[in-house]
Amino acid sequence: MALSFKGRDLSEDEEACILQTIHANSDLDVVCLVDPDKMKEEMYSKALNDRLAELNNNMGQFFKGNLRSGQVLEFDTSVVILGDINAGAQVVSTGNVVILGALNGNVYAGASGRTNSFIFALKMNPLQIRIADVIARSSDEKTDPPKDPQIAYLENNTIYVDSLSKSSLADIHI
Repeated sequence: MALSFKGRDLSEDEEACILQTIHANSDLDVVCLVDPDKMKEEMYSKALNDRLAELNNNMGQFFKGNLRSGQVLEFDTSVVILGDINAGAQVVSTGNVVILGALNGNVYAGASGRTNSFIFALKMNPLQIRIADVIARSSDEKTDPPKDPQIAYLENNTIYVDSLSKSSLADIHI
């Protein structure tokens, strides 16, 4: 959010005090103060636009649809997929991957090396998952996939896959 003051001229200390009060008492993120001076206003406008672009990139993306064998999706953010990832399909993300469907293909989360990334699926039955530089493959033995939603995360250079619970949610770092 950009903020402008009208009326009495405020000192920098007074402006800082107002901004601190806003921050302490609300969820507003004041990125810049807009000054009536045109040159300063253009500079503030650029700072605001840069911050908005940064926030959009950090928020993640959504994809709706099923991925078929041979299809690859790549994201520079976290991604929420509304659909299934079928065997032979692949998703690569620099952040987290949340699949509101079945995971039967390959997923690579934390492609930028981010070790606190995770993979979540309503039905977790991947061929291969990768978080940062650690790879885990499914067993060659055919087993029934778990019926509960699952989350895969990296801890001590090992990928763990657990049923989703309140304690596993508490450990997620976004």
